Amino acid sequence: DHIVVMPAPVTNFRHQGNQRGFFHYMTHLFTPIFLSVEYSTPFIEEYPVCSSHKNIVMPYPTTDPDLFRGQFLSSPSASTSLFNEQRPYLLYYSGGLHGDCIEVRKAMKQLLANSSLLSAIVAPNARHKSEQQREQGFLQATFCPVPIGDSPSSKRMYDLLHFGCIPVVLSDELVWAFSDQTNPTSVARDSLLVLNHSSFAIHLPQSVVQYTAQR
Repeated sequence: DHIVVMPAPVTNFRHQGNQRGFFHYMTHLFTPIFLSVEYSTPFIEEYPVCSSHKNIVMPYPTTDPDLFRGQFLSSPSASTSLFNEQRPYLLYYSGGLHGDCIEVRKAMKQLLANSSLLSAIVAPNARHKSEQQREQGFLQATFCPVPIGDSPSSKRMYDLLHFGCIPVVLSDELVWAFSDQTNPTSVARDSLLVLNHSSFAIHLPQSVVQYTAQR
């Protein structure tokens, strides 16, 4: 009889190192419904009923007021870039070296640094980037990597969709909201109400980046 909104990523019932997150609420409330911005594939495998029939995974909310008010996309430069099939750059990525898999991000940084020597491969990346600068990067590129960070998912995975950039997921346990990943049964996959995550995103193993950087 309770609905609990989880605004921060929690990948399992027990958070690493303590009992923060799902487990804390489960010990105090009777079968609450969780609205969370994150699931992980191991969580879905371990708790399939909770994942598909009770709890709901939601997209990360956008924090740019100009975006959710429609002002950013109504500007001439943004609308032209959004519907331009010939974007000037192949890739755009801006992110720090942190999270559960720092090696993936280090390998990405190495690959992007080498690729930046070629024209029209990597979009310019401002060192002190603002949210608007990141959005311009999403608009200019065709593909935008989504690496693992502090947890499998990230706000980036939804931000770049607003700007028509194709996500390239480099996080093995990432799960999209409202997708066939939360309920992998054949009935769910065939439903028009469930997103087919492979139709709008490319998923690659995390190891691909590290292997490529070492070659």
